[in-house]
Amino acid sequence: MDESFARELEDIRWFQSCGQPLPQSLPFPVAQVSGWSQALSLCSDQAWEDVTLEARNRLTEFLHTRHRDAYQQWNHIAAAAKSRIDAPVCDLIWRPFAEQQGLGKAFTDAVSWDVLAAVMEHAYRDC
Repeated sequence: MDESFARELEDIRWFQSCGQPLPQSLPFPVAQVSGWSQALSLCSDQAWEDVTLEARNRLTEFLHTRHRDAYQQWNHIAAAAKSRIDAPVCDLIWRPFAEQQGLGKAFTDAVSWDVLAAVMEHAYRDC
């Protein structure tokens, strides 16, 4: 795993902007949710899970077809990311935050899934 990217992930001010107004300059349409229960409901919704799974599948298929040798390293990269970022940050930040907000395991699972997707995109950005 790219150590500088790992440090960037560690240094994120996780959830610090939750509840703040959205920036006006985002290059895509967004809608702000009304609170944590709606956010959890949406990130656990089957339609959202399908979208994120389809995005991951497309990247995986692309890598398998066009960059097979590089893609062979994914299990090693994922294992390193889980031990270097996912487990420690989950224990220190995501899980305590989820417990404080009454969000539970579904929330930390969603964050973990998204972070590992970011690690994959970062790892294969040159492909």
